Amino acid sequence: MIERLQVRLHRVSLPGVDVHLVREIRDAMVADLAERVEAEGSVPASLRFLSAGLVEEARLSEMSEVDPQQVAAFFLGAAARRGVVRSFRVGGARVKGEQVAALLELRTDGSWWAAWCSVHTTQGTVGLLGPWQATEGESLHTILPALRGWVDAGALQVNDVDARWLRRDVPEPPRIAVAEVPLQDPVSGGPMDLLRSLAPTVDRQVLEHGLPGVIVLVFRGTVLERWDVSGALPCSIDDLVRGACGSVAPDAAAAVYGSEVTLDGERLHGVVLIVERDGARARRVLPVSAGGAAPVPRTARLRDLGEVAPGEGWIGVEPESGLELIALAAPLVEPEA
Repeated sequence: MIERLQVRLHRVSLPGVDVHLVREIRDAMVADLAERVEAEGSVPASLRFLSAGLVEEARLSEMSEVDPQQVAAFFLGAAARRGVVRSFRVGGARVKGEQVAALLELRTDGSWWAAWCSVHTTQGTVGLLGPWQATEGESLHTILPALRGWVDAGALQVNDVDARWLRRDVPEPPRIAVAEVPLQDPVSGGPMDLLRSLAPTVDRQVLEHGLPGVIVLVFRGTVLERWDVSGALPCSIDDLVRGACGSVAPDAAAAVYGSEVTLDGERLHGVVLIVERDGARARRVLPVSAGGAAPVPRTARLRDLGEVAPGEGWIGVEPESGLELIALAAPLVEPEA
């Protein structure tokens, strides 16, 4: 059985950038790689996918149990997604006996382009020697031998990396946006404490901006990850939160979603907020009724759900659907806030 490759895609908006400009984009990628080597003192290893208004980056250092063929399969599969215009792989390699910082681009027509620059290491710090060299070809079979492993998936099928996110039978893939928000301090207290602190912000979000889908909040130290998911989900909400939590257990997680509720015999729209922390959960339901130009919130109902049964929680629980590549459903957009 193939072990699932866990990937997190970091996204940055590119407003006003034409990703179809071949030379300009390549020059920008080379300049960015040179700046990273100089700033970090090492050659970064990552995959980058450019689409209209967006660049996605998967850092190999964040992948679990990196297997070269799995990474190659993921690279090929993610590059083939609808909407992806340019795909690059960055990393260190040996070209003609020299250690280099290299950049490989795959085009949608099967052609490729590569650039590389020799590097030197002084007291553990890597620097560029220059100048940059480049070459290109018309098919994967002609890629430089030093970089061929970057696209060699062997017998591994592309969709074996995670068929659920690369499948073609989902007519409308969900739209997913992620933002990282710095926190002054890590979360503290139990699930009910966190639920009460989140409630005012959630209410303001829903009443002022609406709730187009599901919002997942993942707390990791002094960083809050906010995942906005709209459209048809490929899995349950529980699995969506589990996928966002990933293999490295966060301090806490929360989900916000809409649901119908009954209040005194009246069916109303409701906003559900569930928080999980330290193996326990708390839930808050805010009934909302139509009130002309703006929705009218009713009295919220809070409930301490107690400990979560083994295998039914979000944190530290494997998704039943096998979901891990939560960030692979293109096109993706940045959240408004």
